[in-house]
Order: sequence, then C-alpha cells, then structure tokens
Amino acid sequence: MPLTRTDGRTALAAIMEYSPIGMVLLSLDGRCLLANRAVCELLGYSREEMLVRSFRDLTHPEDVGVSARAIATLASQQATHQYAEKRYLHRDGHEVWGYVGWSLIPDDAGQPGYIIAQVADITDRKRHEAEREEMTQMLQLAIEASGIGIWSYDFDTDKTTFDARMNELWGRTDDSSPITRETWLACIHPDDRAMMAARADAVRDGNSDFELEHRIVLPDGRIRHLYVQSVLQRYPDCRPRRLIGTNWDMTDQIEAAEVLRRARDEAESASKAKSRFLANMSHELRTPLNAIIGFSEAMKSGIVNITNADLVRSYSADIHASGRHLLSIINDLLDLSRIEAGRFAIETTDIDLRDVINDVANVMRRQAEEAGLTLVYDIAGDVPAARADERAMRQILLNLLSNAVKFTPAGGQITCGLHTDGGGRVRCWVADTGIGIAAKDIPRLMQPFAQVTSVYSRQHQGAGLGLAIVRALVSMQGGEVALASEPGKGTAVTVTLPESRRLAA
Repeated sequence: MPLTRTDGRTALAAIMEYSPIGMVLLSLDGRCLLANRAVCELLGYSREEMLVRSFRDLTHPEDVGVSARAIATLASQQATHQYAEKRYLHRDGHEVWGYVGWSLIPDDAGQPGYIIAQVADITDRKRHEAEREEMTQMLQLAIEASGIGIWSYDFDTDKTTFDARMNELWGRTDDSSPITRETWLACIHPDDRAMMAARADAVRDGNSDFELEHRIVLPDGRIRHLYVQSVLQRYPDCRPRRLIGTNWDMTDQIEAAEVLRRARDEAESASKAKSRFLANMSHELRTPLNAIIGFSEAMKSGIVNITNADLVRSYSADIHASGRHLLSIINDLLDLSRIEAGRFAIETTDIDLRDVINDVANVMRRQAEEAGLTLVYDIAGDVPAARADERAMRQILLNLLSNAVKFTPAGGQITCGLHTDGGGRVRCWVADTGIGIAAKDIPRLMQPFAQVTSVYSRQHQGAGLGLAIVRALVSMQGGEVALASEPGKGTAVTVTLPESRRLAA
C-alpha cells in the first residue's frame, strides 16, 4: 500500500531524526531550522539551542568561509550539491571535524528554498591523520639527521626510485634520469661490481633481502663507501613485489678507521725502531768502548811491553780507530737530533758543487784506497753553481761516500757524479759496485736506525743513521733523494736540488 503524502513526510522526518549521520535543515541565509538527534549529540547542544543558532555560530572561525561558499553556490543555483571537510566547535569548545554534504531543496515553485546539510563525524580519522603526519615528519627528520638515503625497486615495472639523499650520495645531479641496471652497475667500484651484480640477480629473482658494504665511484672520481640494507615485500602468493632499502655513507668511518690503523702501525713501527735502536746502540757503543778499554788496560797494567814500539803503535792505532768510530756515531746522533728538533738551520750561499765533491772525495780517498777501492769522477763541465747550504751538502756527500766505502768489497769502484737533468736541475750522485740492496728493503733504509741485516748478523759497523740524515738535509733544501740498487751489483744514491736553487750560468 503506497504511503500518503502525510505518511511520507512523517517517514522522512523519522529518517532524519534517527539517522546516524548528523542532519541540519538550513535557511538560505544559514539559520538552523531543523536539527536531528545525531548532530545535537555531535556538537553537544540541545535541539532548542541548535535552532537559535546559524552555521556561523557552530563553525570554527577559520572554516566559516567553507560553509558560506557552499551555501552561496547552492543558493545561486550554480550547483545542487557541495562537499567539504570542515571544523565545528563543540559546546565545550573542542574541535569536531565533519565531512559535510550540502544539498539544495527547492520550494513548491521550484525556486531555492532550503539547504540540508549532512555531517559525518571524521574527528577520529583527522586525529589519526595528524598523528600519522607528525610521525612521518619525525621519521623524515630522523632520516635527514642520520644522512640515510632511501631507495625502492618495483619488480612489476622494473623501476628504481631514489629519494633526494640517495641522489646526493650517488652524485646524481639529474634526478629525473632513469636508474637502470646498467647505469647502477656503472657507478659501482670495479672491484665490487661482480659481487653486486650477483647479489642484485639473487634479489631480482626474489630469493632474499641483502645487507652488505660496497664502494661506488662518484662522477668526480672520488670513492664512497656505502652500507646497504633492504627488505623484500611479497604479494600474498609470495611473488616478489617491491624491494625497499637504505644506503648509509660509511666513508668517514672507514677512513677514520684507516687513519687509526696507520697510526697503530706507525706506533708499532716506532716501538720496534726504538727497540732496534737500543739494541743497535748497545752493540755499536760497546764494541769501540771495549776496544778502547781493553787496549788501554793492557798498556796500563804492563801486560804489553811498552818498549816494543811496533806493538804500542798498533794498540794506539786501534784505540784511535775505535775512538773515531765512537765519535762518528755520537756525531750522527747529535746531527739527527738537531735536525728533528728543528735546530739545524739551513744557511744558503752560492756554492760550486764541483769544489764540494772534490773536497769530500779527498777526505775519503785514503779510506777508499785502504779498502782496495777505486774512486772516480763523472762531473759535467757545464754544471752551474747552486744556492745551497755548503755544510749540509758536505755532510750529504760524506755520508754517501762513507756508505759506499763501507759496503763495497775490495777491488770495487765508487763514482762521484755531477750533472744537470733535462729540467735544468742540479743533480749529484754516488754510485758503487758494492753488495747492493734488495728492492723490498730500499724504503726502510731512509728511516733512522734502519739496517738490512740484524745487529748481530751484519758484518759492517754503523748506527744506520747516514741515509736518514741525507734525506733530512736534502728535504730541508727542497730537494729529492732517489736510491737504486741491485743485490751483488751495487747501489746509486742521487740527490736532486730544485730548479730554484740553480744559479744562472
């Protein structure tokens, strides 16, 4: 049986009253004409209180314009429905969020008559959205503070996406360019490329997540160490869907660890050098002192017949040689300590290195001849004078010649040379045909107290300071020292002064 007009209106009034959604009948100027139970409960007003208010009285001040625009649009018949989210003010003052739908109701003449507003309570949803937004902002802040880059790979589209930090880590200036397997692998360090390709294939097949460290090469050639982690997301049927991962720049930590490792190695090396030095000095000082004390006590106690001139002369010569060797060691120690303490001042003058070489060679000639060695020269006639410290250059050449005499067997040859190189730099050298040095031992010989053989097994005296002093004195003048050697064939040490120290010819 169809409803009568009266019954229909009664039914509509009941639907409005008992609807779980708030409903308000508004006049075209926004006054409340009817309000159902749900909207009264939502806003905390009684029905009577609602009917003496307009939408402006019930709306948050910042959202009044939302309702005003919707009502004006409907009243002007520009639309029949309007929708928006807006805030109301509860009777106790707190905010109530509503999703509002406004509909135009015409009068009997077909002209705009009333507006019905339907209000769904979305306060809880908006609170959750705000909390989620706050958590998202906090997470983003934490990610930015940590410097972590985030990336994702979609298995369906074969597309990789980088966030801004990832683009920064990988040196990508054009963040719109596609990231393909080829472009990704091209950035991986060559030594890590095969490993990363294999891991990428395993992940592409959906076999596993991955967590590892690798290196990339930035467009400017710098190497960056990255730590990567990923999580594999799957469809309900276990097919791989998406891989989400992070990159963390470990370059500073790895470089710091490398610095610490080198510092530790240097400290251990210094400790070993100190131990070698103490053992070396003990041996080097004890040997001449024993000779001096032994021979002098023999002469003092009368064991030696002092009327035997030859024997006394022999003992005196041994005492003299031991004393000179002891003085040489002490002088080397003092020289090196002054250099390392910065108390060895370079005094630059104009000098002719030919004269310096001749003077030093003459000093060493007797020792060379006594050792059965030949001393020769290879001095170019067009070598210009140099601005250098004459005292330092004499010490340099004296140390080099002393080493050559010490480590060259009888019958060998020592050459003193002086030339200019292709760049016009003055270059002098001392070469011998001695026992030579293995290539692996050459770097150590420039360090103080360095010896190729142990203190107790070597056959040649010396504290191992000569080449260290040479290197220091040359460096103080801006020069370079180069050592070339081959076991059984000899050694050549070349000293090159910078071009700035060459005087015009």
